[in-house]
Amino acid sequence: MPRTTPPRTSLTLEQLESHYHMPLKEAAAKLGTYEGALIRACRRHAIYKWPYRQLSKINRQMRFMDDVLNKLDGDVGVKTTEQRQRLDQQYAIVHEMTARRPPATDLKVAKLKISFLLNA
Repeated sequence: MPRTTPPRTSLTLEQLESHYHMPLKEAAAKLGTYEGALIRACRRHAIYKWPYRQLSKINRQMRFMDDVLNKLDGDVGVKTTEQRQRLDQQYAIVHEMTARRPPATDLKVAKLKISFLLNA
């Protein structure tokens, strides 16, 4: 009996984006695939590193800042609120940059241009 391979499902960028908040293993299980297939799908979309750890670090920092702001009550310092706003912006930037990277061929061309300029 011939060996059959499971059908290859193409994961869209939107499907991947909706699972950034969870670890790779958990995201793969939710999407009904395995980790290796999820990694390959990410690479096809020019996502070279699963963003969960980076985003969770920023989330931890934001929760800490929220606790600090709650404890200060009415005496919220300008620096504290500015730092919290910066964390919000940083989270949005990381999420956006992970989701909207240029195709791998564009990255290769950009790297070649940079190396040419540096060596010229």
